[in-house]
Amino acid sequence: MSAQEAIAECRRAYRIEGASWPVPLIAFLDEPPSERRVFDWLTSIVGDLLDHLGVNDADLEGALALARQTANEGASMEPIERRAWEIWSNRVKGGKPKTAVAQLLLSSSEFLGIVA
Repeated sequence: MSAQEAIAECRRAYRIEGASWPVPLIAFLDEPPSERRVFDWLTSIVGDLLDHLGVNDADLEGALALARQTANEGASMEPIERRAWEIWSNRVKGGKPKTAVAQLLLSSSEFLGIVA
């Protein structure tokens, strides 16, 4: 199951059953267990949520894409952290979405750096 198929199945389960954590999502994230797959899903869903709220922009989407690519390659988390700090330092201009994405990337890069 791809990430987009898992997201679509979760949306369907939520509409029909009110399930917040439907089985297909848990299976996707845990078979086999992978912190990087969870990170990929998380950054994808955050981008979708920002789109849905109408607050996504090219800067945030680019940062989330960089994070997914870096994590999937198993590379150093330094580019993610550097980009997060850039967003953090410019967050006054972008408000809450920039603050949230910067915090997500910083926290996640620390976690992925530990488990890498």
